Amino acid sequence: MSVRITDDIHFASSNISFGRITSVPGFEAQTEWTVGRLVGERSYVVKAKTHSGAKKRMRLLSSGKVKRKQTGMRHLLSPHKSKGKRQAGKTAYVHSANMNQTRRLLNF
Repeated sequence: MSVRITDDIHFASSNISFGRITSVPGFEAQTEWTVGRLVGERSYVVKAKTHSGAKKRMRLLSSGKVKRKQTGMRHLLSPHKSKGKRQAGKTAYVHSANMNQTRRLLNF
């Protein structure tokens, strides 16, 4: 089944336009889906931006892993055991279950 864009829907409050896709059986057309902003009569695609909070907290390694700091080392450390504080000071890596979210935040 192929799809075709019939017309654009424009949301005036946010200046974002979305193409409405309708399925047309037997019509072989290339699918186009654009998300962009309208400036006057010209539309352009919004650039993907790195999440500013994520880029301050995580680093991408050449191996493809993402390095991060562990939590629990900022304040109220006196009731914590020395072993827990020592282990929390070490570098940790983002788990594979969270890599899709991390890729979306860091754009890689």
